[in-house]
Amino acid sequence: TPAAVKAAYDLANGRQQKNIYFTNVAASGFVSDATYTDFPYRCAVSLTGVTASMYAEVIFSAADAMSGNYAPVCETYAGGVYVYSAVNTAITIPTIAVFK
Repeated sequence: TPAAVKAAYDLANGRQQKNIYFTNVAASGFVSDATYTDFPYRCAVSLTGVTASMYAEVIFSAADAMSGNYAPVCETYAGGVYVYSAVNTAITIPTIAVFK
């Protein structure tokens, strides 16, 4: 995505962005995970420029958010965001916002 390219460019050139936004992010490859009992699947979504010390917010589509299938929390890691789910189904996430 253009935001990911800009984030990578800024990071490579020593510029720090406060916020990074990713749009239309594919989330697939959910695997069994015991972090949250009600959401037994986790997907590692690779996102350029994300670090473990950042905070992220995953903004699902209205239908996905209301389905109860996706955890209202996520976690960052070096290189992306973990998304938790009650189902093992690929989705497209409209927006992921990452804050420094």
